[in-house]
Amino acid sequence: MSGAGPPALDLASQVHSPDSDAITQEQEPRLKYERFGCDVPAILRRQAATRLSVSDKVLALGTHNGTVHLLDYDGNEVGSSEIYYRACFC
Repeated sequence: MSGAGPPALDLASQVHSPDSDAITQEQEPRLKYERFGCDVPAILRRQAATRLSVSDKVLALGTHNGTVHLLDYDGNEVGSSEIYYRACFC
């Protein structure tokens, strides 16, 4: 036998170090986001959100008291309806 076995694993390169944290924190986040503005902060001051559904044109925000708020992508309320008597989990 020639002694040619599987290559040795370099475990030292796989150990987590504080330097790798600094590199990870400097990288660009994978998801970009913005906080909702316009009518959403006022809605959430009055009621707790329980569900958010997304379509191509509007967002439907269900609240704990059963109201469904229809919002555009800027956060402007374009309609609302109290169709549930309890929290909206639809």
